[in-house]
Formats: sequence, structure tokens, C-alpha cells
Amino acid sequence: MKRAALGAAVLLAGCVSAARDSPPPDVLARARMPAAVQFQPDISARDILAEAHRATGGTAWREAKSLYLEGYSIIRKPDGTEVLWDKYAMWREFSDQKLNAHAAEGKVRIEAWTGGTLAMLISFDGTNTYSQNGVVPEAEAAKA
Repeated sequence: MKRAALGAAVLLAGCVSAARDSPPPDVLARARMPAAVQFQPDISARDILAEAHRATGGTAWREAKSLYLEGYSIIRKPDGTEVLWDKYAMWREFSDQKLNAHAAEGKVRIEAWTGGTLAMLISFDGTNTYSQNGVVPEAEAAKA
């Protein structure tokens, strides 16, 4: 069973790697993308998560101090339109006293690019918020 769960974790890692290295799917092809299916239905979700937890570093993974994501980003707006950023990256350094994953604690930098042009930059250094235009006033940053 451990071997099967490890296989699932490796498959997941391969999918993440392939997604990161591939361009985003064409907007018209997204509706025809295959649905995710369980590869080995005899393995429980608990077993898969336990093996993935162990294989990725255990407690050190669960209590991460930093995070880095890269790839592309598709933002779906309430009106149904989409914005595609073909290059997207986020760097995050968590606070030692992290109480809310979405609160402005620690440090974060998010960049989004379209065709080699910076489309969006937002960062927080623990005190101030910045955009590509410089410091964002606190009242304006609090609205975001």
C-alpha cells in the first residue's frame, strides 16, 4: 500500500511539474479538458495524504516558513470574462505567529506578466504594501 501511495504522490508531482512547464490551455479547449479521476481507487484518501505528508518532509512541510509558486494564472471575473497572466509568481514568508493564511502577516510578493510586460505587482514587507507604482496608502491597501 505504501508503494501505491508513493506512486500517487509521484504522479501528482509529475502533474504539477507538467502543468508548470506547459503553457495554459487555449480558452476554447478548457471545457473539453478531461475530468480528474482516481487512479487507484483501492487506496484511501487518508493513506494517500499520510504518504504524501511523509514523502514531502512531514512536519517541516506542514509548518512551512515560506512558499514559492510559479506558473500561469487565469482570473475568472464575475462577468464571465477571463484574464490570463502567462507568467505568474508568488513568494511568501510566513509570520511566526500565523493566525490566518489570508491576513497581511509576514511578507509576500506577487508578480503577474502578460507577453513579457508586467501586468500586476503587489507586495507587503510586513509594514507597507507596494504596487508597481510604489507604496500603496494604508487605507487603499486595506480595501484589497
